[in-house]
Amino acid sequence: MNEVRVLLTGRGLVESPRWHGDRLYFSDWSAGEVTAVDLAARSEVIARVESLPLCTAWLPDGRLVIVSSPDGRLLRREPDGSGSPRRTSVGPAGTTSWWTATETPTSTASASI
Repeated sequence: MNEVRVLLTGRGLVESPRWHGDRLYFSDWSAGEVTAVDLAARSEVIARVESLPLCTAWLPDGRLVIVSSPDGRLLRREPDGSGSPRRTSVGPAGTTSWWTATETPTSTASASI
């Protein structure tokens, strides 16, 4: 039988749990954070989101994508954790424009994904 253990307490409204690698990632809606915790109960805030961090997923190259709702944005975190999350706008024909939080989006920054 599997052992049930508490790895982390003191969180708010926790949603969208996802295992990736050796850690459990989840969105804490009340704190506006995406947090990871491992089986040794070590936790780390991976990203802070101005609005509700609805859910997470990983791109094939290891980048973390966070759905930020209600503002309807995708935020991207690099695999090495560097930089701030990037915002994206999904356009026609599957094009995606990425820009940093301090840049203004332009249609010339599109790339197909």
